[in-house]
Amino acid sequence: MSSNSPEMFYVILYGVISVTVVSLLSLGGACIGPLMAKDAKHRWLHFFLAMAISTLSSDAILHIIPQVVGAHSHSHGHSHEHHGNSSHENVTVAHSHSHHEEEDEIMWYTITSTRKNLLRLSVIVLSIYVLYFVEFFMFYRKIHLHYCSPSTKSPVKSPSGIQSSNSNSSGIEDNNNGESKEKPREEGGHELIHLREEEEDGGKICGLKPRALIILFGDGIHNLVDGVAIGASFMISLKLGFITTIAVVCHELPHEIGDLAVLIDSGLSMVTALILNLLSALTAYIGLFIAIVLGKDEETETILLAITAGMFLYVAWADMLSHLKHDALMADHWMVTSILQLSGFTVGFLLIFGLGWFEHLLEG
Repeated sequence: MSSNSPEMFYVILYGVISVTVVSLLSLGGACIGPLMAKDAKHRWLHFFLAMAISTLSSDAILHIIPQVVGAHSHSHGHSHEHHGNSSHENVTVAHSHSHHEEEDEIMWYTITSTRKNLLRLSVIVLSIYVLYFVEFFMFYRKIHLHYCSPSTKSPVKSPSGIQSSNSNSSGIEDNNNGESKEKPREEGGHELIHLREEEEDGGKICGLKPRALIILFGDGIHNLVDGVAIGASFMISLKLGFITTIAVVCHELPHEIGDLAVLIDSGLSMVTALILNLLSALTAYIGLFIAIVLGKDEETETILLAITAGMFLYVAWADMLSHLKHDALMADHWMVTSILQLSGFTVGFLLIFGLGWFEHLLEG
């Protein structure tokens, strides 16, 4: 933990308050979602998704990444504050001389300041790939649970060597009356793959359908990472902690609305879905204290920030942006959709930019 970091008491206090606010606001947004009219809900989600993308990416690029590479370090400019001009010149000359010596002695394994920044930024890229494969694994498990469920027959090879199950190779399905029914196909002749909406009772785990369990598990991991992001940011400065909290709130609102809709659609009541959502949100406190414990070391603190930046960029650009582009194909006119999304992008950017521009008010 660096010497100019905030006191541990305030880190824990504001961290716990921030995680609590994020959890409660997320549940509040989830409650508001079902009360919206269908058209209004769709349009509000356009705005909130765009604002979430903008706040997450702006926080990562404008605040977190510069902190990772040391561009926002506030302690560097004060080390020579009480020294005279002659001593300052000596320090400058000595630094220049050592810099030339360092260039002469650089080996492939030498960790220079430039290489250290490269390693720190590489953690951002690595965290993006890790999050991608976590989501890929969860999607694979969703498909696997469907095809391995007792109600789904496994493919059986016919004597001709062609795999078959309930349908023949031409995509025609026979029903009980011997009549044939053509199954829907995608372009290119591939059959559409649909996840089962109604699983058998035997496929439930702890009374929950696999789809609901996957949503809750993913939400728990998601909230854990959010807690790490908030904790790591508060370990650097209170300003960065507040900015990161705002970014997390903005992307949690549409995320929780979508999760609640899936849980209710899987057969849960509103009360049960809210309780389970709240329980999954408690993992954010675990992430917060993990960041506080590990962040006592300055280098670990920087690595946690790099992971936070990678997570924010992945969620914003790879995850939420794809949903935003997909939702743009809905019934609204393209002009209405463009205005909603542009408004969300603008509000999110100005919010994070303004917090950075007037950061002296937060620190003062």
